[in-house]
Amino acid sequence: MSEQFKTQLRPDVERVLKRLRKKIRLYLLLEGLASVIALLAVFFWFSLVLDWGYFRASNLELPRWFRATFDILSLCTITAAFMAWVALRFFRAFRIKALALVLEKRFPELDNRLLT
Repeated sequence: MSEQFKTQLRPDVERVLKRLRKKIRLYLLLEGLASVIALLAVFFWFSLVLDWGYFRASNLELPRWFRATFDILSLCTITAAFMAWVALRFFRAFRIKALALVLEKRFPELDNRLLT
């Protein structure tokens, strides 16, 4: 973003765009955290069903190496999902023109005044 373009924004427009940016970041944070929590629940229930099914079939517990491997793979997957769904999206830079376009789509009465 060039300094010339930034200085041409009126303070009230810049304030509205900053507020929109904060709301988008909050939405991305909540959506990402909800997705990670859902993935945690999927891994929990999958491991529970797997353990229960193995016990019903053999009357033995799952081997320790299998549980450790499953836990490590689950932790790696959850960490990668957190990075992709929360961290990378949360710290992404938003262009002023893109934010103005979002506002103009939401409020058609602005009639392209923010973009121009």
